[in-house]
Amino acid sequence: MHIDITNFPEVWMDFTHGTGQTTDEVLEVHTVLLVRGEPFVFLGGGGDFEGDRDAQDVADRKKISLWMKRNKKAIAALVRAMIYIEPNVSKRIAVRAFALVYEKFWGYPMFVAASRDEAMAIVRTVLPSTQGADLELDVAKSAV
Repeated sequence: MHIDITNFPEVWMDFTHGTGQTTDEVLEVHTVLLVRGEPFVFLGGGGDFEGDRDAQDVADRKKISLWMKRNKKAIAALVRAMIYIEPNVSKRIAVRAFALVYEKFWGYPMFVAASRDEAMAIVRTVLPSTQGADLELDVAKSAV
């Protein structure tokens, strides 16, 4: 996975295998996003939702789970949605099935869009137009 925060509050994620960041690096970027204290959305694509979901290392899954639990309050306050872009109809069906598990784990909705334009329309509905709300959040500073 690779995360690009240069277009914040639109945070782009590339789930293509072998695209870059380690689990620790990904969690550090997530922490940086939460520390900003401003609402944002994740957008991305490139994952394999029809493949083996058990491929991720058990230790990495544990790190992610512990990080999420430590940052649950900030995640709920700041992350508006994950918007996954998948042009292929049959793959969109697989992603929508996965979205239920994703939402339950992370605590924010996962939308599936057929195109970037459709994804940006969803962004406009879930992301507030004014930002900078003063939120007192307990963000765990350690990614691991």
